[in-house]
Amino acid sequence: MQLAKWFRRIRKETGGVAAMEYGLIAGFISLVIVAGLIIGMPAISLIYSTIGSDLSNACISMGGGSGC
Repeated sequence: MQLAKWFRRIRKETGGVAAMEYGLIAGFISLVIVAGLIIGMPAISLIYSTIGSDLSNACISMGGGSGC
């Protein structure tokens, strides 16, 4: 009878281990995402500033005033 109680206790304890593993995986994935954004931010900023200046130049060349 004690062996059955021991197996039940072991089975209950493994659920916490699985939750801990999922938490570690989620934390690792979030760190990778943040690191990727930090590394890629200068390139993304350059792309958006280039698009903005191109749109501004297109508006000026079409004779648009301040309404562009």
